[in-house]
Amino acid sequence: MEFRLPNSELTYMFGRAARSCASLDDFKYMTKKFDVIIGNPPYNRGLVKQTHSVYKHIAMNSEKEGYIGFFISSLDLLSDDGILTFISPGKFMVGPGTKNFRKWVINNYDLERIDILPVDTFDGVGIDKIVVTTIKNQSYNGKTTIISLNGSIVEMDVRENNDLVIPDFGNQNLYEIYKRLSKDFDFIPAHNSGSVGEYGGKSKDSFSEVQTAHHPFKVITSIDNSGNTVSKFTNLQSIHSKFWRITAKNSFQRGFGLVEPGEEVDFSMWAMNCSNESEARTMVAWTKTKLFRLIWDAFKSTRHTHVIIRNIPKPQQGLTEVDIYDSFNLTQDEILYIESMNNE
Repeated sequence: MEFRLPNSELTYMFGRAARSCASLDDFKYMTKKFDVIIGNPPYNRGLVKQTHSVYKHIAMNSEKEGYIGFFISSLDLLSDDGILTFISPGKFMVGPGTKNFRKWVINNYDLERIDILPVDTFDGVGIDKIVVTTIKNQSYNGKTTIISLNGSIVEMDVRENNDLVIPDFGNQNLYEIYKRLSKDFDFIPAHNSGSVGEYGGKSKDSFSEVQTAHHPFKVITSIDNSGNTVSKFTNLQSIHSKFWRITAKNSFQRGFGLVEPGEEVDFSMWAMNCSNESEARTMVAWTKTKLFRLIWDAFKSTRHTHVIIRNIPKPQQGLTEVDIYDSFNLTQDEILYIESMNNE
């Protein structure tokens, strides 16, 4: 990426701002507007405190992450037609907790461009995706450009996407297919009634009352690499015993398995209850298709299964890849294009 500062005064203003805003506390002393702001804000959770003006800002996410606070505070310092460029985690692109941030940016600024960087850009920093985001102090023009690692360009109107998500498909045609499916079909529920989530939350009442030293949920089933249940428990008190479910072993893999009624799953797993066996088998078959894998990878700005999967359309029926694609009303040209993509 190349940026040219029109004159030395702007360079000086940026340099002074960079030295002054070492923390969110310093923004309250900033009154001057800037034409250009460039930064690499701190990423830490919980960095935004109640004493900061952005703590209760409509765009602040629940985890009070530092980079979101710096985005908000810095955008407020842009002059008319000013431009901001930040390097930050890419989690804000898809997470439900940052939906309000995306909405606020789109409603007030022009989200011009997002460049995807290698995850090892910074040594020793465990982040799922690192991006360079460019935002102008103008009204949104309906086009955000995503530059993928391979240099490919995808243009999208973020307002057309479910929950204003910003996926990284790396391919315009694939994105157009996904956008159509998103409009025509329901999404996989992130947490169905009584389902398991990586953070527990509402799933607590779904487990038996038996406690362990670590958490109040009985952990008695694991899923091997083939998706098979390798341990069972027959005397269940959990309401899960009546559901067919699909489960993910963890957040870092696409491996999904089928769990029959009468079996529990490890608390650390993601699980979704299905209304019957047919729906459960359709869902497992869907996770094995190439299109599912392509969509999954487009949302890997986060590692959390429940965040990724809530952005994936849900097929109505089908036990084979052909049947599922037919359920989505994919054209033959679309299917051939999907199958031509290199994604394993």
